[in-house]
Amino acid sequence: MGLSKTLNQMGNGLKIFSFILIAVLLLVTACSRGPENREEDVVAVRKLMQERAEAIANKDIQAYARLIHPEYNDGRNTREMVIEDMRHAFETYDSIAFSYQKAPVELKMNTARVVQRIMYRVNGDKTLHDHEILILRKSDGRWMISGGITTGLF
Repeated sequence: MGLSKTLNQMGNGLKIFSFILIAVLLLVTACSRGPENREEDVVAVRKLMQERAEAIANKDIQAYARLIHPEYNDGRNTREMVIEDMRHAFETYDSIAFSYQKAPVELKMNTARVVQRIMYRVNGDKTLHDHEILILRKSDGRWMISGGITTGLF
């Protein structure tokens, strides 16, 4: 009876050890893949920021609208309000340049946050500065702006 009980306990111990080993391996594997994917996401978010600046400089409302998530809503503005605000700026000013400080991209699952200083220069002389907390969301493998665009500057 003693040998049977000992073998049974060893079997249970082996099962527990195997479970722990598998859990550790899964954790290590998940952690080892994370940084590469995160770097790709940071690059994609920075590209989106550049595309935003180009759309504004070119006064291309369609290109600008493609950067805004269909479900954009930050509590103050909807997607339509953000696009209409920029359309109004495009119609009002002959030229608009948009610049931003390169700020850290904070990633969390399929969202990102960028806290940055932004500057609009209109008609070559008038400058508008603001602080922006931009929220982005990754949908279908593509990053889009889902909240935080500063509006009402124009």
